[in-house]
Amino acid sequence: LGVLEDAVFPDGHCQLGHGDTIGAFSDGVTEAADAGDALFGEDRLTAVLSGRASTPLGSLVDALFAAVQSFAGPTPQSDDVTIAALRYL
Repeated sequence: LGVLEDAVFPDGHCQLGHGDTIGAFSDGVTEAADAGDALFGEDRLTAVLSGRASTPLGSLVDALFAAVQSFAGPTPQSDDVTIAALRYL
């Protein structure tokens, strides 16, 4: 899920089942850098979210945000960090 100027995306659909969760985040999550210029990346994102399918959404978003902040430490934030989640009930 994303918004890019002048980008073309194919149409698609999926059927959500009870309890399915969808997350959206800005590139400021995966591109958050630490003092050594390493990026948070998709592997860390996946590790934080893995096994948390039934975690309340507020806690899930808070955990991801805390993981990004912990990873970056005192390094100044260079981009927005936006995280959203929804769950089909």
